[in-house]
Amino acid sequence: MTEKKTYWVRNASGEYALLDGAAERDRLSAFGWNETDEPPADDAFVWMRHEGIEQPAKFPAKSVANWMANGWVPGAPPEHVDVTQEPSVAQVLGFPASAADSPAPAPAAKASGKTEGK
Repeated sequence: MTEKKTYWVRNASGEYALLDGAAERDRLSAFGWNETDEPPADDAFVWMRHEGIEQPAKFPAKSVANWMANGWVPGAPPEHVDVTQEPSVAQVLGFPASAADSPAPAPAAKASGKTEGK
C-alpha cells in the first residue's frame, strides 16, 4: 500500500501544520489553511501532536526538534468549530441552538388611522 503524502499548510496567522493526505489538505483549505512550500520560520508556530494526548499544542518552530525528542510530532491543527452550528458554544454566546428555538417575532402593531391629541 502506498503511504499518504504529507503537506505543510499555513493559515493567515502564520501558523503551520503538517497534514496526512490530499483529502485532509483539501478539507482544511475551506478554513483558511493553504499548502506552502516554505518551511516554518523560526518566529512561526507549528501545531504538534503527542500520542495519548487528545488535543494538539502549538509550539515555536525553533523548538520543534526539542519537542520531537519528547515524542511530539508536527500534525494537524485542532478541529474547526463553527459557533453557528455548535449548540453549546452558541448558547453560551446567547444565540438559540437552532431556528426552531428562536423566539417568534413580536406581532406588528396595527395602525388605527386615528391620531391622538387632536
